[in-house]
Amino acid sequence: GLNQYGGRLDFDEDKQVLRISATVGSCGVSASDVPYTITPIPGSNYEYWVKPDYSSTDFKVRLAACRDPSINADFFDSLHVESNKGVLMSDITISGGVRGSSWNC
Repeated sequence: GLNQYGGRLDFDEDKQVLRISATVGSCGVSASDVPYTITPIPGSNYEYWVKPDYSSTDFKVRLAACRDPSINADFFDSLHVESNKGVLMSDITISGGVRGSSWNC
């Protein structure tokens, strides 16, 4: 089958946690209740860096276990997110990740 790369983020802004689900080649990995920090990108209006804290999850261990040559678990340490009318969404890009893989949430 065709390897696919993508995924989604679901934000719970009240608790400041997110759920991440990623498809890495033929491997699927997800984690819930991941705390995160969010920082506006200087010079942009609606773009942010989201830094999830995966330490309470096995997300990165499971990601590494996928053994996908084009993905490094560190790619998921900093996620580029845009907001639309105050809602965090759309085009979540893995920094340094697979070229041309756009993420939607």
